[in-house]
Amino acid sequence: MNTLIGLVLGILTLIVLLFVGAAIWGLWIGLRISIALGKATRLSQKEQYNLAIVFYKKALHLHNLLSLKNAQYTTILNNLGVCYQEIVNYTEALPLYQQALEIRQTVLGNNHPHTATSLENLALLYRLMGRYEEALPLYQQALEIHQTVLDNNHPDTAQSLNNLAALYHSMGRYEEALPLQKQALEIRQTVLGNNHPDTATSLNNLAVLYNSMGRYEEALPVHQQALEISQTVLDNNHPNRASSLNNLAVLYSLMGRYEEALPLYQQTLEISQTVLGNNHPDTTQSLNNLALLYRLMGRYEEALLLHQQALEIRQTVLGNHHPDTATSLNNLALLYKSMGRYEETLPLYQQALEICQTVLGNNHPHTAGSLSNLAVLYNSMGRYEEALPLHQQALEIRQTVLDNNHPDTALSLNNLAVLYQSMGRYEEALSLYQQALDIRQTVLGNNHPHTATSLNNLAALYGSMGRYEEALPLSQKALEIRQTILGNNHPDTALSLNKLAILLIAINRYDEAFNKMLEASKIELKLISQIFQLSSERQRLKYFEQNYPNFEGFLSLVSQYLPNNPEAIQATFEVVQQRKFIVLESNILQKEALLSGRYPHLTPLFQEYQEKAQQVINLSLQLLTDENQKKYRDELIKEQEQIEQELSRQLPELNLEERLLKVTSEQIASALPQNSTLVEFIRFNVFDFKAIPANGDQPVKPPRYLAFILPAAKPEQLKMIDLGEAATIDEQAKRFREVVSSQLDRIATNKISTETEVKQKIDEISQNKQQLKKLLFDPIEPHLSNHIIIAPDGELTCLPFELLPVTDNTYLMDHYTINYLNVGRDLIRLQFPTDVPLTAPIIITNPDYNLRLEAENIPPLIKGGLGGDQNLIKGGLGGDQNLIKGGLGGNQNRNTPEKLEEIYFTPLPGTALEGEKIGQYLQITPITEKRAVETVIKSLNSPRILHIATHGYFLSVEDISQGHQQNPFLFTNNAFMQMGVQNLQNPLLRAGLAFAGANSTQNNEPLPPEAEDGILTAQDIATKIDLRGTELVILSACQTGLGEVKTGLSVQGLRTAFLQAGAKNLIVSLWTVNDISTALLMEKIYYYFLEENLTPSEALPKAKNDIRNLTIGKIRNPWLTPETINYVGRYSPKIQQHLQELCSQSDNIKPYQHPKYWGAFICIGESEAKGTTYTESPDSKLSSIY
Repeated sequence: MNTLIGLVLGILTLIVLLFVGAAIWGLWIGLRISIALGKATRLSQKEQYNLAIVFYKKALHLHNLLSLKNAQYTTILNNLGVCYQEIVNYTEALPLYQQALEIRQTVLGNNHPHTATSLENLALLYRLMGRYEEALPLYQQALEIHQTVLDNNHPDTAQSLNNLAALYHSMGRYEEALPLQKQALEIRQTVLGNNHPDTATSLNNLAVLYNSMGRYEEALPVHQQALEISQTVLDNNHPNRASSLNNLAVLYSLMGRYEEALPLYQQTLEISQTVLGNNHPDTTQSLNNLALLYRLMGRYEEALLLHQQALEIRQTVLGNHHPDTATSLNNLALLYKSMGRYEETLPLYQQALEICQTVLGNNHPHTAGSLSNLAVLYNSMGRYEEALPLHQQALEIRQTVLDNNHPDTALSLNNLAVLYQSMGRYEEALSLYQQALDIRQTVLGNNHPHTATSLNNLAALYGSMGRYEEALPLSQKALEIRQTILGNNHPDTALSLNKLAILLIAINRYDEAFNKMLEASKIELKLISQIFQLSSERQRLKYFEQNYPNFEGFLSLVSQYLPNNPEAIQATFEVVQQRKFIVLESNILQKEALLSGRYPHLTPLFQEYQEKAQQVINLSLQLLTDENQKKYRDELIKEQEQIEQELSRQLPELNLEERLLKVTSEQIASALPQNSTLVEFIRFNVFDFKAIPANGDQPVKPPRYLAFILPAAKPEQLKMIDLGEAATIDEQAKRFREVVSSQLDRIATNKISTETEVKQKIDEISQNKQQLKKLLFDPIEPHLSNHIIIAPDGELTCLPFELLPVTDNTYLMDHYTINYLNVGRDLIRLQFPTDVPLTAPIIITNPDYNLRLEAENIPPLIKGGLGGDQNLIKGGLGGDQNLIKGGLGGNQNRNTPEKLEEIYFTPLPGTALEGEKIGQYLQITPITEKRAVETVIKSLNSPRILHIATHGYFLSVEDISQGHQQNPFLFTNNAFMQMGVQNLQNPLLRAGLAFAGANSTQNNEPLPPEAEDGILTAQDIATKIDLRGTELVILSACQTGLGEVKTGLSVQGLRTAFLQAGAKNLIVSLWTVNDISTALLMEKIYYYFLEENLTPSEALPKAKNDIRNLTIGKIRNPWLTPETINYVGRYSPKIQQHLQELCSQSDNIKPYQHPKYWGAFICIGESEAKGTTYTESPDSKLSSIY
């Protein structure tokens, strides 16, 4: 019995001990929970949320040990969710809020105030995540609980009203939001007082709602009252104070009071970054708002950085499908559009619209905004039919959801009117413009920038309808508003100045119009300079092209109505200097700055840019059939451009405004060589300012050429001469080049049988030559000196002026010294020495185009002879091999074939002889055959002279299109065709030079690493090669001066690339050149450059004249000796045959008299660089061949 009793007592004691232990353990766990919660709460109050999370999670873990889901447990869940929400980790916050709500509903019931709190917390998170439809029933349920359990005037009820109103606001349901906001404000004012922070919050929210409803006058005092309370009762850095500052700034911005908005936005951003951190949604909102303001103020560089930063944060923190992300996409796109970057704008607008339609619905005001933005872009791109339904849909949404008198409704009316005007639907446009103006004057006031836009647009429409008296006061008022509100340097001010000028021209007030356009031109130069500093080369080209019509308008005014006004002519000449070829100028300045060593911190970024560019070039020669390959290439191009943009942004040299404004007619006249004359050509579309489009008149006339004549040291004698319609001149110039380059006049005498037909053909050709001279030269001849410096434009960039006939047997070159510049201002840039140490000259000739990986290395060049492949490649580029009477005819040329599928590079033995003889002048050994690889060129470092003798090519868009139509199979199997079709947008990838291994690349045969692909594109040259300070580059190849001709943009091809690389003087060819005659010409150029110490532009015409008068007797030794003929025969038996036939002809025959053989080459540049006589050893002295 005692044993049993003892056992029972033992068990009871154990049970008691267990209970006591559990109680003690529970008390100990509870104490640890309390300590953790205390720390977490204090850290949360200090906004140290990441540390608070650690202790909340610890408390939650300890609570789970007790398996109790009581009130404290739900509080921990809720507070932990709040911390995650504050650090914008919504994914972690969501399940915590959901679990807390579920427990409270179970434990406390559906109608408890704490349940309402959990409902509101979860609803707020849904709203922040853009999940509005899920948030709505939760907010409604929470409001119902508070109204039932508490009362209608309780502060928590006011909070519920505020929360539901905010959601309705986000959903665009403004009319439903308004009474709720007013009710919440009334409760807080009654219960909490007028100076309570929550009262300030309600005032803020009501004012923001008024903003969205377009009720700005009602919003302003409410914003000001909210800010005053915040400043009184809150710390200077409190987030709610920042919110009040931001909201007032938004209103000022909407009201066009930009200068007042700016400091408020800046202060808001500073507080948000300091208190909330860089990635908080409120901080990104501040970034976004400040960026929007900068765009409205025309400060694009500052806007771009902030918009990109805001978008990146929102995509990372909120995700790609959040409404705020859509807002950032829209805003960045809007900035891109203002910068003329339409291609980048379109996908952003489309992406933003998709998000808005998916998340917000089809009838949300933000969706209407996205529709409107996309429609405006389509209108700007001329895609009217796509724009129309989008504009109509946006207008319908705004009229339904907002109000007929809302500013956004006025915006849609205005935008639809712009489209109707573009489509020629003037009466419909007029009605909408008037409605938009009425709304804006009523809601925004008479002095708002949007009101100015309506006035400006209505004035322009009246002008298009010939209603000038109605248009003029509207245009003047628009300008006055913009100058007052936006300032004298804003892009919109420039727009108004141009529009007003057009109206003034229409009513014959030309002097006033000129002053307005000149003022606008100065603003546009500021804008161009700003945009160029933010852009890649491609983006600069696009922007220049889009804004070129403003420049053409200026030229149209002066040429038509002020042709004899000296002040207008001088100003116009200077504007030409500020616009013509400025994209090339910016590229040259960028390359020079990056290579100069002035910015060592940019070196890694520049190297990355070059690597990306090289990858793109490499891909351009590959046939990209797989979509993933094409996507990869596009991504590379995008990355390359982004890097280039970043480089541009950090280079002060690209601020072109200051540099270009210093270029005056006086400066250029002073920089001209003594007794010389600059002839600056400009091609432009002519605007008919008095046309009435509503009557069917065409506002644009055919393009014309102007010539500005500026004599050295006499700027007061500047002349402007209208040369007539460009189409006629261009046609004659193309025909002239074709005749001269093809020797058609001689071919005619061989191929036409009767003497009458021969005479008719020769007369026809002669008339063409004379007609071009009559059109182009005769009008300017009375104003010229004997030394002419020509800065051509358009098709004239490919015209050898010196070959225009004076008589049947003489050319302009017989009477004038002629050389070329891109633009007159180059005289100023080129007169300053480049502080770069020059390296030894480089000569590259006769590459082994069939070099393959297994080929043995060629031994070093042996003096007196050239090794290499002795076989002529079948099917090569030789062209017509028949001897033409009186000359060498079409023998081996350094050219591309007439058909793209025939591209194949043949040996050029003449270049080998050329290189050897020039090398003797320079006392260097040419790089030739297997050693003439691409990497040699890419590793250059400012050689004093660079001479390249090889095959050159340019693939025009027309050539590529015809090649595709003629032979689609070959088109897909030829590397050059692939390169052409895949790079239609980039002419620098369609021009290049052939080096060792070029044929092997086309045959998909492996090459030695140093050969790369054997093709040096113009893009390679512009990107990789350093020719800063190089005094002379000679491209002794075919068509190296050709490229894509675009008015005002220079010739996009090899000539542009070498100038961009830094060459001071460049000698290039305008057509296919003969191998032997070119070798003779090159030798003579170097004779005059080095021996006679002439400049390149002086040496070239003298060399041409020598070749023109060269007789067979003078070339017998050494060119027609058995040794030379046998040497040439190792490469080309056909050329050997030609030389043998020449041997049999009389000594007095001039085989190269026709300009086909020597006239192709022109010298671009007016540098004072002169040759230096080299000290030569006796055994290397070159014997004269003349």
